[in-house]
Amino acid sequence: MKCFAILLAALQLFLLAGAELEILCTADLHGRLEKMPSLGSVLRTGGAEALRIDCGDTVQGSSISRHSNGKGMIALLNLFGYDVWVPGNHDFEFGRDNLLGLVRSFRGAVLAADWKEPAAGKWKLFERNGVRCAVIGMTDPKMAQRVLPGSGLEFRGAYSALSAIMPEVRAARPDVVVLAWHNGLYSSVGALSAFLRDFPEIDLVLGAHSHEEHPGERAGRAWYVQAGSHAAAVARIRVEVDDETRKIRRIRSELLRPVPEKVDSEAVRLLEPYRAAWRAEALRPFVRLSRPLRQPKEREYDFAFGKTGCEALRRATGAEAAFFAVRSGYGSIGPEVTRDALFRLIPYENRVCTIELSGKELRRFAEEQFALAKRWKRIPRFTGVTVSVSRAGKVTGVKAPERLTLALSDYALVSSRVLKPLLTEPGRKWKLFPFTEREALERELLRVGQPLPPGGNGSFDD
Repeated sequence: MKCFAILLAALQLFLLAGAELEILCTADLHGRLEKMPSLGSVLRTGGAEALRIDCGDTVQGSSISRHSNGKGMIALLNLFGYDVWVPGNHDFEFGRDNLLGLVRSFRGAVLAADWKEPAAGKWKLFERNGVRCAVIGMTDPKMAQRVLPGSGLEFRGAYSALSAIMPEVRAARPDVVVLAWHNGLYSSVGALSAFLRDFPEIDLVLGAHSHEEHPGERAGRAWYVQAGSHAAAVARIRVEVDDETRKIRRIRSELLRPVPEKVDSEAVRLLEPYRAAWRAEALRPFVRLSRPLRQPKEREYDFAFGKTGCEALRRATGAEAAFFAVRSGYGSIGPEVTRDALFRLIPYENRVCTIELSGKELRRFAEEQFALAKRWKRIPRFTGVTVSVSRAGKVTGVKAPERLTLALSDYALVSSRVLKPLLTEPGRKWKLFPFTEREALERELLRVGQPLPPGGNGSFDD
């Protein structure tokens, strides 16, 4: 009788058990190709029916990924069978044409409901292991503020983008609704829990951008998971759905960490051509300088590296003045310089711009940048004008012409509350150049230093 009761209880549990959807998610990989073979061993543990989703900032962030313009990272996503890729803000830094090339080469679905781009989808319905799952993708909600006018990149607001597609999602009658968003728990849209109040259909949010690790927690009625950054973990989520009611019974989630010694052999083979091409180009010194260039210390405003960067921008654009900012720290490059070392000092794909300013506007911009220096740990530098700064970092004087053209990065231009509004002002002259700060600096180093033939070993001290 006791055995019968046990068997009956087991049968009831079996009958009550629902279908289970497994999701494996990564975020903010930032071009860590070298770590992907280890991460692949974790991604392979998921069943054949598992959904694999990456939430963006995937291709930018390493010298080796930059060398292939992000192609190596997308090839690895394809190898591991990713179903969805949601581009992050840094994935747009390589330019629209390059990004669209990556979109076309990705074998899964590229989803970004707030990106006004026909090549990208808004949402997609998947059926895995008997569970119908709608996946909505959205990129960084601040993308509209991050791009220059005329860049060819246009974005909707996050709220309006979701509102527009939710009727379609509801009509598809999914069992589970997932929002894969390059966004954290708190951002420009406010607290995620408050934002989601008008979207009660969303059951699970896969986050990114803030580089935080969230194994799983509530955000309003939705469950929130974030995998961290730099290939340190894979988020594993299991959603159990009742077979009769089609309601979610429970969501379980955890972060799985790769073992460095356990690597995916196919990923190693795929990576080798990218690694070989990168080593040949990026790890050999291309110039010898008379003295090393080093990062500035905190409050070291008259630093040599800054002057070199400014002069690189002035020479490349013909501007009368230039602004250049670099992270503070203790790194240095040289006297023999490799492109890999140069990348680590200037890791972003910021393109060069010029804008015509008045002397008063220049002063307001200088005051803004020095006020932000401590928060962002970036030391500003100007050349072609005289900006006097106190030891505390306060601008005490600016000597500049009544009108001048200033060279700077597109990031500095669009992120400045002083300069960004000027871009749409009638008659305001500004220009975007087809090269990055790093490329302009490389030309300047070749001009002032001794170009080197292939061979040798460069270094970066940090």
